[in-house]
Amino acid sequence: MPAPGTRGEGTLVYVMGPSGAGKDTLMAEAKRLLPDGLVLATRLVTRPADGLSPDRFVSEERLRGLIRDGRLALHWRCHGLGYGIERTIDEDLREGRVVLVNGSRDYLRRALGLYPGLSPVLVTAEPSVLKARLEKRAREDGDSILGRLLRTDGSFDLDTDGLLVIDNSRNLRGATERFLGHLKGLLAAG
Repeated sequence: MPAPGTRGEGTLVYVMGPSGAGKDTLMAEAKRLLPDGLVLATRLVTRPADGLSPDRFVSEERLRGLIRDGRLALHWRCHGLGYGIERTIDEDLREGRVVLVNGSRDYLRRALGLYPGLSPVLVTAEPSVLKARLEKRAREDGDSILGRLLRTDGSFDLDTDGLLVIDNSRNLRGATERFLGHLKGLLAAG
């Protein structure tokens, strides 16, 4: 049986990029336009729900329990928060679906080790655009926003075969079309 995330089954699409780049927006639009065969994985996060994100809140204690019980396919920490993707994605992959995950750039190498056939997608935006989007979201103070912006410096090891880079600075329609073209190719190959 092939490893989860490899072709011949479904494909895990690992979407990553700086906060404010528009990852959730692109994934939601893809799911809306390509509902058959696409799964938008729910990301668990230890940040309380704010109504702006599709993430599902879990307490630190609950997240630790899910990790301990082996119920998470992927999990990482970033900006003092815990994140996780439930193991239900493995069944979706076995059933031949394309699964979209909002992941972390820092966790990419580990995710590749667990799902060697994953399709990495980096969503980017210009720093001024990221700053404006983060300020509009109003989740964090100025120092936290600055910390997030400093993580866009290219210090991540993203040299990975098949990496698709999408600039979502200005043209959401163009970014969406590029993402959809990629996903349609994966759906056709599956």
